[in-house]
Amino acid sequence: RAELTARIDETNKRIDETNKRIDDTNKRIDDTNIRIDEVRADMTARIDEVRTDLTHRMDELNRRMDLFYQSAVKANEHQRLEHEVGTLKERVRRLEEQVKAA
Repeated sequence: RAELTARIDETNKRIDETNKRIDDTNKRIDDTNIRIDEVRADMTARIDEVRTDLTHRMDELNRRMDLFYQSAVKANEHQRLEHEVGTLKERVRRLEEQVKAA
């Protein structure tokens, strides 16, 4: 009977050691999960900052592109009007010559 009690005590001791290792492992897992949550929160904040910055930059770039487009359209319109004025001046000159000749 003493041998059986000794074996049971030894088995209980091994079970207790295994339970302690399991508890230690669970604690490390919990600590790791906490750290993962902290890193996730930090990365989410950084991503939000980058997204905000990029959105601002894109808005500014779009504004500048709009200004450039408006400037290019105005330049094109100006060239067209200069050509049209030149054509009209030439027509007026010819008409004046016709009037003088008549």
